[in-house]
Amino acid sequence: MQKYSPLGTDWLDWHYNRINNYVQQLKLNGYFTNYSFSIWTQIEKCYLDLECKKNSIYLSHLFTSKIFYIFINEFLGQNSLKFYGQLLDKTFIFLTAVLISEILIIYSQKINSKIQSFFLGILCFTFFIVNPWTYKMIIASWDIIFFSFFFLFGIFLILKNNKKTGIFIIFISGFFEYQSSTGIAVYYFLLIIVYLIFKDKKNSNNFFPFKFKNNQIIFSYNTLIIFLLLLPAITHFMLQFLFLKNIDLINQGSSSLISRIGISGDDMHNGGIIGSFQFLLGNRITICFENDFQNFINNIENDAKNSLNIRIYNCLLSHLGIFLLSFFSVIGLFIFFKKDLFVKIIIYPIIFLILSNAFILQQSSSVHLMGYSYLFSIIFSIGLTKLILNLWEKSNSKIMVVFFIPVFIGIIFLCIRVSMLTGINS
Repeated sequence: MQKYSPLGTDWLDWHYNRINNYVQQLKLNGYFTNYSFSIWTQIEKCYLDLECKKNSIYLSHLFTSKIFYIFINEFLGQNSLKFYGQLLDKTFIFLTAVLISEILIIYSQKINSKIQSFFLGILCFTFFIVNPWTYKMIIASWDIIFFSFFFLFGIFLILKNNKKTGIFIIFISGFFEYQSSTGIAVYYFLLIIVYLIFKDKKNSNNFFPFKFKNNQIIFSYNTLIIFLLLLPAITHFMLQFLFLKNIDLINQGSSSLISRIGISGDDMHNGGIIGSFQFLLGNRITICFENDFQNFINNIENDAKNSLNIRIYNCLLSHLGIFLLSFFSVIGLFIFFKKDLFVKIIIYPIIFLILSNAFILQQSSSVHLMGYSYLFSIIFSIGLTKLILNLWEKSNSKIMVVFFIPVFIGIIFLCIRVSMLTGINS
């Protein structure tokens, strides 16, 4: 990928500019200037331009979400930011792949042989690393890569009876991505309402990190987790309120909630629900037309055998292939639901976040195909792995693994192919 992919495997220039602007602004003007908010723009060295800074303060990112980059810049210097920053991103992506693979191995050993569990872990790790949604985070990361790791790691520690450490890790995760943290808090809150309304307490209990004892709802670890997940958002909006109230000479660069939903009245980028779910293809389908549909039509009229038409045709087939794999991975996850309890605790919150982003933040999801789709990497890798394993088990033949190997390799090649088609903005 580093050698042959058009975008390579390093940070894109515009992404580096945004990170660099963010941390340099804070370092030059003080980490608590502008209530710890900073600039977020692709303009090179905007932090040195006063007029640029006045219109680029971004109220959607608190400095805690960029704390690792801030440390790199502070202690290793600006010249080290790009190298160590992207190394940090890749490390967290790698650790997340290891974590979900390890979780699968541990829990599959209860029902599968050691060989099958090992095979399961290799598949899951590989599918997570090579899929196009993860690739997007390698070249232009979002804070979701840190949130995902810390949240999943916290839940994993709780399930391994390291309760206090797990709760603390979950709390830390919210300061990297308060929006996702709030979404999961809402998820647990809704589960508590369901728990209180319906009589099937035992089944409802299976969805929480901790079991409710003697119907103690208020004074429980689950309620504590909800509060801790909400605390980063409370902190964020308090600082945002103070910024808007006390700072008049600087304009914020972030968009409003109704714009992100797509009901502001000027929503040309809102593709609705289908637009939100276009990530299932791996990329926007317009990437196959190079954003020039009229050029495609003209080529068909003038020369039906034109190489451009062949390229577009195969590009569409490649994305269709990823869509089918995405569909089958969801089916595989549903099969998994029937057997494994831990999926309800670890994977259900991720599914809730994906659905919330896609159905509620429709314009934002349609525009920002890069970041929101990263969560689907977890669903894709686990679901597809479990589907393959389920087919292996139903075959009642160990020899079937021989036939799965070329299938496994083919899926890897398809993921790489679609990743290579990724455009400069996904």
